[in-house]
Amino acid sequence: MSSLCLARFDETFLVTIKDYKKVHIKPQKGTFYTVKLDGKKAGVIGFSVKEGGNYFLKIGIHQDFRGSGLFNRALGLLVRKHQIEKIYSTLATTNAASIRAHIKLGFRRIPLRVEKRLRREGLLLKRNVRMVKSF
Repeated sequence: MSSLCLARFDETFLVTIKDYKKVHIKPQKGTFYTVKLDGKKAGVIGFSVKEGGNYFLKIGIHQDFRGSGLFNRALGLLVRKHQIEKIYSTLATTNAASIRAHIKLGFRRIPLRVEKRLRREGLLLKRNVRMVKSF
């Protein structure tokens, strides 16, 4: 099996990822890593903590590594390193590939009534869905 590790976050690498702006990574507002596969930079992953201490996932896989199972392996490293028991992910409703990838890894959409409440409170945009996974 190939070697995977979480390395120091490299913001200059982040901008090489297609659609990186959609990931909304703000290094000063969370904990982020560069994902390295066999020594090559392959993606970024991390989290911010907000809304009552909840962890919110941010991930961007470089286009050359998409579809390789990297999301699952990197997420596993992240949750073990930080002993995360539950993590949320906010996705654009139009990002079908990301939604499918999250579902494949065991993420589930939060209840619709909760989504509606979050929208009323201004914590979730109408164009987004929120998913959650427990470990």
